[in-house]
Amino acid sequence: MVLEHMVLTERSLLGGLPEPENMEPVERTWRNKISYAITSYVFNLQLLLPVPEVALYPKGEYDIYELTDMWDENHAWLRSFITEAPRDCLGENYFHHQIAGPLNIEQAMSLNLAHLVMHEFQLSHIFMELNVEVPHLPYEPTT
Repeated sequence: MVLEHMVLTERSLLGGLPEPENMEPVERTWRNKISYAITSYVFNLQLLLPVPEVALYPKGEYDIYELTDMWDENHAWLRSFITEAPRDCLGENYFHHQIAGPLNIEQAMSLNLAHLVMHEFQLSHIFMELNVEVPHLPYEPTT
């Protein structure tokens, strides 16, 4: 269930993986900037928050293979966006979080990583059950 939540949350944060021609930047207000700062702070404190969208509650309708495919699709879309988008538009606010408001790619990925860290304990148990060896999580140094 936590894997489904992670995949659905990431997909929501990325706007549902839209076609590039359908993406429009959104202006951020001062209220959005404050909301982002508070959300980011709370995420980094690893406080559990209520899920802001009903669609992000896991329903158990996907198996591990479907979730893996969806995870890969999210990341392929993200890699494509980052590598194909003109550099000057990477600072634009193409993404959206229900509480934090409009976000640029850096802010969206920062919240996504903080969300991953919040669920690290649950994810580590899933990896152990599946006998998956993960030498380093994305935020850990590889020294």
